[in-house]
Amino acid sequence: MKRRWISLPAGAQIDTSDPDNWQFPVGTKLWKEFSRDGVRVETRLLQRTGPGADDWAVMAYLWDDALADARAVPDGVVDARHTPHNVPSAAECMGCHGGRKSRVLGFSAIQLAHDDQAGMVTLGELQRRGLLTAPPAGPVTLQASPEAIAATGYLHANCSHCHNHDRPASSGPRCFDPQQKFDFFLRTSDLGSVEQTAVYRTAVGSVIKRGDPDDSDVIKRMSGRDRIPPSMPPLGSKRVDDRGVATVRTWIQGL
Repeated sequence: MKRRWISLPAGAQIDTSDPDNWQFPVGTKLWKEFSRDGVRVETRLLQRTGPGADDWAVMAYLWDDALADARAVPDGVVDARHTPHNVPSAAECMGCHGGRKSRVLGFSAIQLAHDDQAGMVTLGELQRRGLLTAPPAGPVTLQASPEAIAATGYLHANCSHCHNHDRPASSGPRCFDPQQKFDFFLRTSDLGSVEQTAVYRTAVGSVIKRGDPDDSDVIKRMSGRDRIPPSMPPLGSKRVDDRGVATVRTWIQGL
């Protein structure tokens, strides 16, 4: 179970002139809280400390048994608070966050373009509150079948921070393919049809075999947790996401 929060400096806006790579003002803070089997384990903080692309501070905090305070654990913790959950080290955080120019994952036009829900921030709410410098001119929704929307959305959310052609260069920890062969990132300019998307153009016919999920490398890597061949995702995951695998399988079967 995860809960997320974001705090923007008073009076600041998110620079959304590039709709696929939002830039957050200095002082922005984002938190993500993890609970496992009903036990609150850790809260991660991502904070922009300066105007440079790498001016981000990252840290995970481990909750005490009384849930009164949480302390920084820069080296991470294995099986934290007597659960199977591992807290990552600070050095590992950019293995995923470093894959996007914004360094922020999930808080974007496409992933916030859903119906209003109580307690949830949406793209519409950000627009109404004047927090975007350049609000989208129209709907930010892929024009495709429900199966295609679900599958490409899943790959975008879970894979595209590593597998994308816009990924910044990095010398730190990483889990992506060095050659950047595949691009699972959904761009606001490619939403007219599933055939326009990067995942369709770069992966279908190679790691995705039309009508044959069992022979698709994407499914094979999603369906295991072995190191050979490397499972996906290789970081921060211990169990296969059966629902996610089923979602992608259904789409591939119908191609």
